[in-house]
Amino acid sequence: MESFKEAFQSLEEGISVGIFPEGTRTRKRLPGKPGLGLLVAKSKRPVLPVTVKNTGTALKNLLNPSREPIEIIYHPPVRFQIPEQAPKEELIEVSERVLDIIYSKL
Repeated sequence: MESFKEAFQSLEEGISVGIFPEGTRTRKRLPGKPGLGLLVAKSKRPVLPVTVKNTGTALKNLLNPSREPIEIIYHPPVRFQIPEQAPKEELIEVSERVLDIIYSKL
């Protein structure tokens, strides 16, 4: 909960916040968690989905630059109209929609 409070405070100060919709870093798609939706509901800020490809080879890339480079894809921002007191299912749906965008480029 402390991390959430810090993230919300950063958003209030105009500072961008990075969050994994699955609640953790992962190499495969996991179900979305409600945290992203809760931040969106409370802050009313848009979401900038970002796809990061080839991260499993990051260290190998440093050691052997001929390998596939890390690729970062910034998608168009998405705005959600979600009430602050939205049920958990609606909060999770925000994460799932963002995940759909992120994984569309993998």
